[in-house]
Amino acid sequence: MEEKIKSITKKELHIPVLTVMLLSVILLGFLMIGQDMQSLLRWEIGLFCLGIGVLPLVAGIFGKVSGKEYLFGRIIGLCLASFAMWQLSFWRILKFSAVNIILVTVILGVVVYTLPICLYGIRKRSAKGQRGKSPFEFLREEKLLEKLIAYEIAFLAVFLLCTWFLGHKIPGNETERLMDFAFMQSLNKSDYMPPVDVWAAGEKINYYYYGQYMMTVLSKLSFVDIKQGYSLALSFIMCATLVFVYTISSTFMEKSGCKKRMLCVVSGILSAVSVGLFGNFHYVVFYKIIPTLFNMLKLPGEEPSYWFAESTRYIGYVPVNEGDRTISEFPFYSFLIGDLHAHVIDIVVVLTIIAVMSACFFKMTEQGRNGRKINLNLIIVGFLTGIASMSNYWDFIIYFTFTLVVLLVINLLVYGNTKTFLALTALQGGLVLIIVKLTNFMFMSEFEKMFDGIGVVSSRSYISQLLVLWGTPISCVILFFLYLLNKKKYTDSEVKLSDGIIIVLGICGTGLCIIPELVYVKDIYINGFPRANTMFKLTYQAFILFGIAMGYILMAIINAESKEEIDIKEYFALKSIKRFATVLLLLLILTGGYFFTASRMWMGEIKTWKYQGLDATKTIVDNMGGEAEVLKYIEDNIPAGVTILVANGNSYTDNCVIPALTGNPTVLGWYTHEWLWHNSGEYVEKRQADVLEIYTGTNEEIKKELIEEYNIEYIYIGDKERGPLLI
Repeated sequence: MEEKIKSITKKELHIPVLTVMLLSVILLGFLMIGQDMQSLLRWEIGLFCLGIGVLPLVAGIFGKVSGKEYLFGRIIGLCLASFAMWQLSFWRILKFSAVNIILVTVILGVVVYTLPICLYGIRKRSAKGQRGKSPFEFLREEKLLEKLIAYEIAFLAVFLLCTWFLGHKIPGNETERLMDFAFMQSLNKSDYMPPVDVWAAGEKINYYYYGQYMMTVLSKLSFVDIKQGYSLALSFIMCATLVFVYTISSTFMEKSGCKKRMLCVVSGILSAVSVGLFGNFHYVVFYKIIPTLFNMLKLPGEEPSYWFAESTRYIGYVPVNEGDRTISEFPFYSFLIGDLHAHVIDIVVVLTIIAVMSACFFKMTEQGRNGRKINLNLIIVGFLTGIASMSNYWDFIIYFTFTLVVLLVINLLVYGNTKTFLALTALQGGLVLIIVKLTNFMFMSEFEKMFDGIGVVSSRSYISQLLVLWGTPISCVILFFLYLLNKKKYTDSEVKLSDGIIIVLGICGTGLCIIPELVYVKDIYINGFPRANTMFKLTYQAFILFGIAMGYILMAIINAESKEEIDIKEYFALKSIKRFATVLLLLLILTGGYFFTASRMWMGEIKTWKYQGLDATKTIVDNMGGEAEVLKYIEDNIPAGVTILVANGNSYTDNCVIPALTGNPTVLGWYTHEWLWHNSGEYVEKRQADVLEIYTGTNEEIKKELIEEYNIEYIYIGDKERGPLLI
């Protein structure tokens, strides 16, 4: 009896300890970011509700619910709730409001918890007296509550650190922040979907705004002002990137049979920082190696300089190729400069897709031919990929292909090289594609085409440039492949299923780097930047896939133990592979210096850092001078949706700030962006001419006609309107 009491007491002591830890993190938050911690906590509670609401679904996907799987449930819950709200708003059944979002979230939770019980009852009646498996078996997992609280604390701590870090600088109009905020403000003030394009009065947003929509849903659900919601969305995505990648990589290591807990942790951490905090090898070459050689050799001329953004603009810039400028961005650069753009928000969705498909990979291969050919994972992946297509269409193409590759490998392992594995892959892939199309059907029905087909690349990257950007990760993949070919010979162990999914990640990442060297998607940047967007979107995901894989690859090889009976050749072959892996690990770690260098260049020296707060509009408003009073007047006196004419202007400038920050549309905003979204130079030229006519024309009748055409109720005249009206 005494032993039983001690056991119970010991188990119950975990809750008080975890409670103290949670309160400590909250207190630390108030010390670090002040009253902004209230907004962060409300955001965290909103995420918590979304995650708890879909726990049975998460259990069905992952086969269990420990803290790690539960975290992915937050994104699944967010996608389901936001999708339901979008549809109800689109069909004008419910307005897009905080109360209705809460209502939809509650109904979603009731459905998710009730449906498995109903199915369980049907299963019991049809099982001829045999008891089916309870849909809530996951609740019996040992110390489930403690695990959920522990992961909540870990997530909250990382969320706090990311918020504090990014809050040290609030950028102005150097990037696309104004556009991203304009989307969220328009969504925030829209009663029904699709939202109004504030830079093209009378039009709906003809771009992939669904990611900003989901972040707006979270802001409304959490009762956080959109100005703070923008900043919290960015730090949330940075936090989720680190936590999700850690979870995926460490789980792979656990699945490999690794009994060293610390090795799983190190693998997860290495992958997490590789994806979320590190830069590419361009930083090492152009910030470390070239300046060092220049000084050592005492070469004539000015010492080479480096700016952190140059690592995202390399091919086509060094050496200069005016006809082939490209983009090679990666997550930390996006987080640092504060862009809440489509490809950035969608990181959390694609990482969830990877997690769900990885769980599907292990589930279906372990069950073999007796397992279900169509399972819940495929349905959820189809839905998530549909959501991804509305956030960033490139991710639909990439991750539908990724899904097909995973299914192909699963069926090949289960059925061998037979007709069955191809037919089954086609069937499963077809089902996923149907679900994708059903998910995004209404969203895409509102869209106009934004590209003009596929082109064949005429100017390719130099091999040296590709080696700088992708030499380290591709070398890791090749080395791992060689290691696996001889794994049994070296280590007396078979190739694991986790090894297989890592190879899939490596192959897909490599393919994404090769494709922009062959073909590109035609858009408005075809003159001078033909493959910039293609390389940007594909290699951005390649960076993520490689990062997930590299932590596992390097830790698995470096810590491989040779079998007892091994000849001298095999011994030295394994030693060589391990040494090469160690070199690659060092090269990867060197790219981690980008975090410190870029942060210093962007935010200033650490000793000058000061937390600026969550208001994403602060710097922009401060730069407006007296015009900032106009914003307050509009917010207090002019209803949402009323058109206010302002001067249009170039992208990445202070033009068109008023409609972006207020959500009140104008006739034309950022010229190049509207051209891209409508894929028409004539469209923006006509609107530009109309704006010029209203401000400077002499024909009063034409002015009245244009005012009526665009339903203009207010005309604003400020410094930019008094100056020359330029595009």
